[in-house]
Amino acid sequence: LQPAWSFRTGELGEGLARRDKLTFEATPILVGRTLYFPTATGIVHAIDAATGAARWRFDAQIDRRLRYSEVASRGVTYWDGGAGAVSAAPGTACRTRIFFGTIDGRLFALDAETGKPCRDFGTNGSADLSKGVRLRSKPEYGVTSPPVVVGNVVVTGSAIGDN
Repeated sequence: LQPAWSFRTGELGEGLARRDKLTFEATPILVGRTLYFPTATGIVHAIDAATGAARWRFDAQIDRRLRYSEVASRGVTYWDGGAGAVSAAPGTACRTRIFFGTIDGRLFALDAETGKPCRDFGTNGSADLSKGVRLRSKPEYGVTSPPVVVGNVVVTGSAIGDN
């Protein structure tokens, strides 16, 4: 056996306040011929599974100056319209979606074909999950695990750094 290809995310933690906490713990998912996975800093990659070529890249633009309690992202979730949903025509924006959470407590929906935010989800493609949660500071609250879609509902866990 020998490697068919390799891919580098380019994420080295530049400008990250807790660079020492930076990890890569993501498990890629395969949908058709595309692998999807995030970096700990909220950068999602879609790459061609056969060649390793980048299809698209999305950056959630987390504030790297903050000292997050955990700097990890373990994966993304794919959604194809859900059971019983009317299937949109190929090429329709956000017909299929990638959902993922960030270390700054946001949940994103991206068009699986283009990587562009789905404007009909949350506020222009993201929802701030920390709204209404009383925190001493924003970096205490984050999402590190991939969400799950049940029917047409996105369910995600979160973490609050309490140490």
